[in-house]
Amino acid sequence: LQKLGYEIESVPRKGYRLIASSKSLHPLVLSKCLKTSFIGRPVIHFDQVASTINQVMLKAEKSDEGLVVVAEKQSKGRGRFGRQWFSPRGGIWSSILVKPKRPTAEAARLNIIASLAIAEAIEKITGLDVQIKWPNDVAVDEIKVAGVLTEMVGELDRINFAIVSFGIDVNNKIPAELAKGKKPLAISLKEVLGTEVDRVDLFCLTLKLFEDYYIQWQESDFTPILRAWEKRCLTLGKKIKVKGVSKVLEGKAVGIDENGQLILKTDDDKKHVLSAGEVTILKW
Repeated sequence: LQKLGYEIESVPRKGYRLIASSKSLHPLVLSKCLKTSFIGRPVIHFDQVASTINQVMLKAEKSDEGLVVVAEKQSKGRGRFGRQWFSPRGGIWSSILVKPKRPTAEAARLNIIASLAIAEAIEKITGLDVQIKWPNDVAVDEIKVAGVLTEMVGELDRINFAIVSFGIDVNNKIPAELAKGKKPLAISLKEVLGTEVDRVDLFCLTLKLFEDYYIQWQESDFTPILRAWEKRCLTLGKKIKVKGVSKVLEGKAVGIDENGQLILKTDDDKKHVLSAGEVTILKW
């Protein structure tokens, strides 16, 4: 139990007493609250790993969908555009293996499902008002608290498997370079609330909501999921700048299409459909 993070007190002539529950994300600890049917069945836990994405990638072809890898700390976590994702102890750093029977054009829907699940889980656990910034950031008071990255392996017409990875800044300290200024680039939930958040409950609820939305997408209709995501989206209706691989566009974010692509209307009245990019909001 002590290895799992439980605090145990020895009482002379009486035995041992449990002082505090574990804060670890070990599967034995998660089992008390994980209510999913296949997501997180199983969960593979690491105290420290280079990247949870890499661990899932190694197991993806021979594993059933629903496999989850989670780490207390990542040494080489990565975000979009290959950037390093600072992943110290106190956060949630995880990757989920899914094998949707869908065309590759729909892969970006996994970002929508994951970011919506994270936003709703944070809101339910903390009571905070949580927003989403296209394409994959989750924010509180317009400041990033979580992010999503989806990597896919597939054919031209179908997804073989996808790895949905996410990081949530829960009780960890944010690096100084991200936390400085009047409006920091990132903040942890602990820093927002002034108290620690139960990572076990937050992680379990995130996985359950992800599973619920994933099943809905596979078996029913994606439209209600998209509408719920749009209600939380900070980007829509704003004047923005989008930096892509080869060009930078400025205009108004006027919509999201059925596959999660941003519709940007530039000053020349042209509409551009963007699948990815780094967004800066220019005018609220």
